[in-house]
Amino acid sequence: MAKKMTQIGIGVEKGKDDAHLVINTGRPYLVQPHPQRKKRSSFLYFIVTLLTVCVIFLTISQIVWLVRSHIWLNTTPGHVGEFDAQSFEEYEDQWLYVSMANVTDWDLQNVSGKMWLADNNSLSDNQYTINRSGNPFFKSVDTSAFGPTFQVFKKLLDNYIHELGTPDLNNAVHQREQIDFLNAIMVTEPMKILHDFLAEKGYANSSKSDFIEQLKQYWFTPYNRTRGGPLDSSGFEHVFVGEIDNRKPTNIKVFGFHGWVNFYLEEKAGNLSNTQHKATCQPRTESFTSMNWLGYNKTSLSMFVGTSPEYEFAVFTLCFVIRPDLDCPINTTTANGTYTGNILSYKMRAYHIPTISSVFPQC
Repeated sequence: MAKKMTQIGIGVEKGKDDAHLVINTGRPYLVQPHPQRKKRSSFLYFIVTLLTVCVIFLTISQIVWLVRSHIWLNTTPGHVGEFDAQSFEEYEDQWLYVSMANVTDWDLQNVSGKMWLADNNSLSDNQYTINRSGNPFFKSVDTSAFGPTFQVFKKLLDNYIHELGTPDLNNAVHQREQIDFLNAIMVTEPMKILHDFLAEKGYANSSKSDFIEQLKQYWFTPYNRTRGGPLDSSGFEHVFVGEIDNRKPTNIKVFGFHGWVNFYLEEKAGNLSNTQHKATCQPRTESFTSMNWLGYNKTSLSMFVGTSPEYEFAVFTLCFVIRPDLDCPINTTTANGTYTGNILSYKMRAYHIPTISSVFPQC
């Protein structure tokens, strides 16, 4: 507000609104405040306050992440029994993972590249032949090249009932085969690299036995895919074996099925046909637009080819732990150079226990 003053001589007088120059005219002089300066000061005060609030919020959020992460790392892994999981399409995300800020994309590409180069049990290019333009997709596979980890892996493939809605038999024999498989792959280089990396970053205990229990929890914990249904699924079954949902009104009823070994065995047995090849991506990654398994269709399928069970287990676990529900960049290397690919994983939550819903290479 403008203010009237009368003053003899020249001087400065401070009113409520601002400092004013007083002129010795002997007459009242109308002095104007400085509205732009006042607006500028208010705006700066608003910005400073907003930044302060943001810093405080981020600090508190980081503390919460660290506390929750500490709780998770000190309460898992451990033996996880069977439980009734909620449908991953219906539940709320009740689990808070360790902040991914301490693992960069470069870290993921670097460690996955080491796993790839250390995969000594994978098949060489001349040990299998594929047909991208017709059926069967696998023209030949030299199964004599299957090492010990392939043999224990194959024993797991017939432990499941494909149809969702029918409970799987998770008996003592099957659980023993799970442990035998995990023990076999834990002495391989890709899994050693995985364990060392996760332990270094704080995602796993350095104890080998504890880490095996952690892997068992991720991959072999039985759950159901519909609320209140039987324990008819697990991460391993979905990814490496495949599942059929007869309850779907459409004929697209095959889910999962991202393991090349079972793909080859089922195709050889005459249970898998009508594959339509889509693309070849980074080395040894193939995608399909359709396939038919046991009379049921699946669209949009992708999988590695020729890789060992331990490599797939290692890189899939890496991405599930570090980048669940997000793109996970990985590196593969050939004589022609280094390629960057991507893994996508989804988690099945239940009782705050992280387990794998699905994971596969994108192509």
